[in-house]
Amino acid sequence: MEISIILAEDNESDAKLLIQALTKKCMATLKIKHAFNGEEALKVMLADHPVDLLITNLYMPRMGGRQLLRDMRDHLQFRKLPAIVLTNSDYNRDMEYCMKLQVNSYLLKPFDLAELNRVIEIINQIIEDILADKSLKDCG
Repeated sequence: MEISIILAEDNESDAKLLIQALTKKCMATLKIKHAFNGEEALKVMLADHPVDLLITNLYMPRMGGRQLLRDMRDHLQFRKLPAIVLTNSDYNRDMEYCMKLQVNSYLLKPFDLAELNRVIEIINQIIEDILADKSLKDCG
């Protein structure tokens, strides 16, 4: 079963590293689309659904992750979409804001291999939950 992921990340190096790590360590087949800002990500989501998971940075040019999450939740088809914030921001107000918008996980960007592996494990757990939910829907 394929999992469709939108990755909203303005730092190309961070995006490539995450895509490589997910592709290598995830058991599911992943279809990852990279957008350089929230505006691009929302356009892709609206044009290319179904989307199974959003992974977003918070601070990006044109439209950041906070606005993306808010706009995404305004669309009926994305109200329950699993979302992960992967950011450098450890500000409490950012975390609280994202939790109000029902993100599944708020993760700080990894700075070393051990942290990257921990982030990938958390993302993989969310992907496994999505797969389980998809299987239940296919059976019902």
